[in-house]
Amino acid sequence: MRRVRYGVGMSLDGFIADPDDGMGWMTGDPGYDPKPFFATIDAVLVGRRSYEVMLRHGARSHPGLRTYVFSRSLKAADYPEVTMLAEDGVETVTRLRARVARALLRCRQMRVLPKKGEADEAR
Repeated sequence: MRRVRYGVGMSLDGFIADPDDGMGWMTGDPGYDPKPFFATIDAVLVGRRSYEVMLRHGARSHPGLRTYVFSRSLKAADYPEVTMLAEDGVETVTRLRARVARALLRCRQMRVLPKKGEADEAR
């Protein structure tokens, strides 16, 4: 089974976005190279709200990675560059963990998945 890694930019006081879901407060670290980290993952798991933030920033997927979006309201036909998933999050992640070659990246918060400790399968 492959790992599910949780990746998020967060302020020191625990916020991952401003009140309007903006990320303008984030500043890049010129010394940080994300390529080694992204070389360790195959796919990205995102919730609907995080995906909508991506869309507002002009990103429809994560280039070079399979992008899975958990949503019960977005229509797959409108977003052909990603895989829309409306099914049970634990079952989906368990299936993906068995199938992918490297790790999965879980971005921001996904309400479809249980919180840490609620289900062993999601860890």
